[in-house]
Amino acid sequence: MSNTTSKKKVIPVLLVAVIIMLALLLYINSRTAPQSSFLMEGRSKLAIKGEAAAVSNSSSMVYCVQNLLIEAQEENLRAKSTDGNIAWSQKLPGKIVRLAEAGDSVIIIDSLNNISYCSLQGKLIWTYQAGYEIADVFTEDNGSFLVEYKGMTGSHAEVFNEGGSKIAGISVEKSHILSFSSGTNAFSISVLDTSGESIKSKIITYDLKGDILWAQNFESEIISKLNYSKNQDITAIGENIAYVYKNDGILKDRVEIQGDISHIAMNDDIIAIAIHDKGRKYSVCFGANMKELSRLEIEKDPMGIHTMKNSYIIYYDDELLVLTSKGELTARYKSNTDINSVYMTNDNKVYIVSSRRLQQLEYIK
Repeated sequence: MSNTTSKKKVIPVLLVAVIIMLALLLYINSRTAPQSSFLMEGRSKLAIKGEAAAVSNSSSMVYCVQNLLIEAQEENLRAKSTDGNIAWSQKLPGKIVRLAEAGDSVIIIDSLNNISYCSLQGKLIWTYQAGYEIADVFTEDNGSFLVEYKGMTGSHAEVFNEGGSKIAGISVEKSHILSFSSGTNAFSISVLDTSGESIKSKIITYDLKGDILWAQNFESEIISKLNYSKNQDITAIGENIAYVYKNDGILKDRVEIQGDISHIAMNDDIIAIAIHDKGRKYSVCFGANMKELSRLEIEKDPMGIHTMKNSYIIYYDDELLVLTSKGELTARYKSNTDINSVYMTNDNKVYIVSSRRLQQLEYIK
């Protein structure tokens, strides 16, 4: 009789324990399990509010920045806004061969190795005659940029500040530049060492006179992306590891990224990464301190990622998704044209670059 009574008392206790355990597991799963963003539609709607198209069908170079489609044909530069009007035009000394955005300005490279700095309002601020053939240009959102020149044994480069003034010249023997980022009182580059058969890379940090402050070598690892945070820490992204360094070169954090990185975008506030992990694909967002803020399962590899202060966009050839850093889907937009790239501006407008056309999207109620 006592055994039967004891069992009757134990069974309710076990049931309560099981219920509590199940509730706890469900809570943990809801906090940690990836969400399928491709099954959601988002809480807001986007619609086309304007567009600009290139005048020439194929013979000109097209570059899009802010609400401008900039078309370069020979020495001539023409900017059209998404209201369909010509915003401004310029004529350069030589044939235009490259355009790049640096903050609120456009960097223009011509066939005579001139580097021109032009405002988004069409004002030509200055033109600098480079002494070497230009290989590449690396730009920053703060307006600074680095110009890499072609060399036989390594890279020679010059760095310009947000006002367009040259602040330093650097030379890297037997290496080529992969990434550039600038802080308040320093700038850093990552380089690929081409002197041997094994893969080697290096981070080099300079003061604004071009003198080396510190450097860090990496064996069998490529550091493909650098970015300064607001507190002047520098984040370096390897193949599946993120390193955070203080401005004096001391390693602050080392974070392993689970999976293979396919795309990455960084700014002062967030780092957004698309990865493959165990046969599944995810969009992962980190804070500037490499703390994971969100992880969402996505349907397929994106074409690219664009980051803003507390949000980012992942885009495909026919649609885009606007996500908050916490992983909430703000909007999903199906495009009626092929998407080449996507970006968002500080006034909360989304732009689609499609071959020789720029479309402006705005949120609607």
